[in-house]
Amino acid sequence: MKKILKFLLLIIIIAVAAIWFTSQDNSEDFVAYQLYVDGLSSFETTEGTLRYSDEGSGQPILLVHGVPTNSWMYRNLSSELVDNGYRVIAPDLMGFGASDRMAAYDDYDFENQAEILIGLMESLGLNDWEQVTHDMGGLVTWNMTRLAPEKISHLYILNTILYEDTFHPPADFSYENKLHRWFLGLHAHPIVGKLIINNMLRSGTDGHDFSRSDKAGYWLPVRNGAGALVHFFTHTAKIKENIDEYRGWLVDSNISTSVIWGEDDPFLGSESVALLKSEMGLSDSDVMILIDKKHVVAEESFEEIAQFIINN
Repeated sequence: MKKILKFLLLIIIIAVAAIWFTSQDNSEDFVAYQLYVDGLSSFETTEGTLRYSDEGSGQPILLVHGVPTNSWMYRNLSSELVDNGYRVIAPDLMGFGASDRMAAYDDYDFENQAEILIGLMESLGLNDWEQVTHDMGGLVTWNMTRLAPEKISHLYILNTILYEDTFHPPADFSYENKLHRWFLGLHAHPIVGKLIINNMLRSGTDGHDFSRSDKAGYWLPVRNGAGALVHFFTHTAKIKENIDEYRGWLVDSNISTSVIWGEDDPFLGSESVALLKSEMGLSDSDVMILIDKKHVVAEESFEEIAQFIINN
C-alpha cells in the first residue's frame, strides 16, 4: 500500500510540475498581441477608455465579441473583410481586452455596453452599419436592436445566446456566493487563468491549431481584471429567465438577419438555428452551418464566414 501511495504521489508531483512548466510565460508570445494593442484606437466614455480596431474603407461593419474573448478573436476575419472592401470596426467591450475595467459590477450591464457601442459608432460619423455578433456579444446586440434598430442594416449571428434550452454555460454562478466570485476571479491569475482559457480554446474548437501567440491574445488581457467576466457568469440564471424578452427585441426589430453557426458547439446548441429560422422566417440562403466546427468559429472558419458576408 505504501508503495502504491508513493507512486501516486510521484505521479501527482510530476503532473503538477508539468503543468507549472508548460504554464510559464514566454515574453516572445506577447509580441503579436502587444503590436495589435498598439494599433488600437481609443474612444473616451464616462466609464473609461474603450479600445477598438478601425481598419479599411467602404461599407462599415461592427464586430462584437463575447466572453472571455476580445477583438483579437476577429483579427483574421477583419483582415479578410478589409481586403474585400469593408471598413471593419472591432471593439474590446468595456472590461475586456485592452479596454478599461469599470468601477462597479453593475456597470457591465449589457444595456450599458450597448449604449457605449452606439456612442462609438456615432463618434465615427456612422449612422448605419452591418454587424457581426458572437456569444455574450449577442446580449449586447439585442439591446442595440432595441435602442437603435435603424442603425443596423444587416446582422450576422455567430453562435450566440438565443434560447434557454440551447444555452449551456459551464455552471450557474451567483454573485452573492463569495466562493463563486473567487473561482471566477481566478481567470485573472497568471497561471490558473491561462490554463482555464487555453482549455476553453481547446473545447471550443475542433482541434484548431492555435500558436502560443494566438493563445496569448486571449489570456494575457484577462490579467488586467476579470470583473466583466464575473458579471456575465453570475448573470446566467437571469439571462435564461429573460432570454425570450431579449430575443423578442431582435425579432421585433425587423433587421435583415443571417445566421452562421458551428454545428458542434458544446455551449450554444445548434438547435438555435432551426428555432430562429422559423421564428424570423429566414430562408436557407440566410443560414450557414459550419460542419464539425464548434464555438470559436471566427478562429476556425474566418475565411468561410468572410465569404458568406461578402456574398450577402
